[in-house]
Amino acid sequence: MEDFRYLEPEMMLPQLVLGIPVDPDSLGKEARYPFRLPKFQPGRDWLKIAHQTGGHACHQHYLVGTILQPKSVEVLQKLTRLQQKWLGTDCGCFGVALDDLYTYRKDLNEMGLDCQSCYRDFEEGFFPVDSVGLPLLTNDVLPKDLDELIDFESGFDRMCGCIGRWHLQLLGENGD
Repeated sequence: MEDFRYLEPEMMLPQLVLGIPVDPDSLGKEARYPFRLPKFQPGRDWLKIAHQTGGHACHQHYLVGTILQPKSVEVLQKLTRLQQKWLGTDCGCFGVALDDLYTYRKDLNEMGLDCQSCYRDFEEGFFPVDSVGLPLLTNDVLPKDLDELIDFESGFDRMCGCIGRWHLQLLGENGD
């Protein structure tokens, strides 16, 4: 956990992040089931990010990710409004109510986005978006197969964890 850091204060939230979630306790030789961080291809900055969510629950999330630039001022404004709508709601503090999840999905659908495959991560300050929405959110040049961002040691390494490896998140403020 010592290498994972909260985003710098000058990086105003919300931030759009493409990344891989990590359990810091699984890293290293002392872990029961050690996990190695991927070796990423050059060309992007990859950060070890810690982020607090869930309102007063102060849930901690860790991911290795890259910051994506919003496609336009309008996209940034929409993402900021989304974050502001949920700020201070404590959504996720004691789990997420189904009505809140429906409302969040409706918010995304109004932007042409969805959370069909990633809704489980939703809570105040942590807004998952299905990665098929990337072209609507950013002009950053990314491969169609996001695994091309990783330098795998073998085909077996590429296969392990391939389902649900990549997460697209809007990291927002946590109003505790």
